[in-house]
Amino acid sequence: MSQNQKPQRQNSELDPDLIKDFLRHQQQQIQLEERRLALEEKRLSQDGKLAEKSMDINGQLLKDAPSQQRKTIITIGVIGSILILGFLLFLSYCIYNGKEDFIKSFLGWVSHLFTIALGFWVGRSTAKKNKSGNRDNDGIADAEVVD
Repeated sequence: MSQNQKPQRQNSELDPDLIKDFLRHQQQQIQLEERRLALEEKRLSQDGKLAEKSMDINGQLLKDAPSQQRKTIITIGVIGSILILGFLLFLSYCIYNGKEDFIKSFLGWVSHLFTIALGFWVGRSTAKKNKSGNRDNDGIADAEVVD
């Protein structure tokens, strides 16, 4: 039993400077952890304020959306009306000056460009619809084999 008592005496005889250093180190770790927790709490508080502000702004945007849509529609209507009025004034000027042949060829070119633009728009909208559907091989059906 004397052997068991010797290791206990060696353990109980620790250096007091070592204990003080250990306690100082533990105290610094606790202070560091307290600072980290304070920073984490501050970050969470700031995140909460940011989320609240974001929700307020989104609510305001949703509330103002109908008036913005009306403004957009009115703007497009005004621009379209000005373009149509300008086109009609141009045609009237040409008729007034006797340029009927020019008007015929000009309207032919305008109708061609309009037809091309309409075909392009229809093709793109059809392609978007086909992409959203479940078609295999880009919409191409396999050939039927007849024996």
